[in-house]
Amino acid sequence: MTTETRKHIDDGAPLRWYAKEVICACPNCGGAALIRGDVKYAAPLFHFEEARVQCLGCSFCKDWSSPKESWGGPLIGWARQPCPNCGYRWLTVEVSEKRYNDQVNKTAKAQCESCQQTSEVNLSWWMEEHTGKPLDPYFGFPLWLQIYCAGNTLWAYNKDHLNTLKSYVAATQRVRGQGGKWSMLNRLPKWVKSAKNRDSVLKAIGRLEEKLGELKR
Repeated sequence: MTTETRKHIDDGAPLRWYAKEVICACPNCGGAALIRGDVKYAAPLFHFEEARVQCLGCSFCKDWSSPKESWGGPLIGWARQPCPNCGYRWLTVEVSEKRYNDQVNKTAKAQCESCQQTSEVNLSWWMEEHTGKPLDPYFGFPLWLQIYCAGNTLWAYNKDHLNTLKSYVAATQRVRGQGGKWSMLNRLPKWVKSAKNRDSVLKAIGRLEEKLGELKR
């Protein structure tokens, strides 16, 4: 008895290549909303000058204006500096907020492991878009195509993204392309790539395909 060989060749497309069209959860009604963005560069930088989200069920619609004004998703506040008291240890702080507002803390307290003194450090706030969480990269809304799988969350931007994941996970022979470290497939978490999770991931993808099939556009 022979096992059928299913081959997938990585075309090197980065994650941002799939972000030209993203299906997210509408912040107004919770239904599916479609985001279309004008992606200028795919990798290593991602740049766009305009994007629009339009709910497919209600009247919600929003145009992208700037990262600070348009981002409605979570933020990470981060700081790293030498201890101002002893200068021996680096003080590192990381905090999070559900969304940006004018009242977010500009500083945070950190205790030095060497001298045990607590100091105030300045925070830099960043959009939480590069952490692998199921958020759209424009407005920070939760993705509509996401599902619990193997103790984690499996997600996709759209049908093309989901189809690529399905082809890759199902393959028994995976060939790396020209994308290098920027390839979306190369940067997948280990639990998605693991052969022991293949059946679970494919079942989860199947459920997302069913959900996508119910979508009226």
